[in-house]
Amino acid sequence: MQKAYHIRLTPEERASLTAIARTGTTRAYRMRRAQMLLLADRGKTDAAIAAQVETHPRTVSRLRQRAAAVGALAALDHAPRPGARPKLDSTGEMVLTAVACSPPPDGHARWSTYLLAERLVALETIDAISPRTVARRLKKTH
Repeated sequence: MQKAYHIRLTPEERASLTAIARTGTTRAYRMRRAQMLLLADRGKTDAAIAAQVETHPRTVSRLRQRAAAVGALAALDHAPRPGARPKLDSTGEMVLTAVACSPPPDGHARWSTYLLAERLVALETIDAISPRTVARRLKKTH
């Protein structure tokens, strides 16, 4: 089967990958990826590389594709992940700050994160929010 992505390393890339693959000071996934790219540069097939480094041939194929797209050294690291959207936007943070700076409800000496979470839901700022999220947002905004 014809390989879709051929790996051709420059001498500098080859030296860097060799150093990464041989030293034990980096993370194991980076060492394994460096080994896979070095073997791909030698012209080995995905199946042969997968057998040698004990992984799946599809993993090798995806690494080849990523190396072709972003470069050999950049392909060693994980791709960035988008993460979740923040629960509170800037308006929600302003409401949270205003409520936290206001006097506490009757029968309470101070605001707790549970009370603040309940108040944000009561004010219809947000549908639901945990007290821990409220605590993190307050810590960020000081």
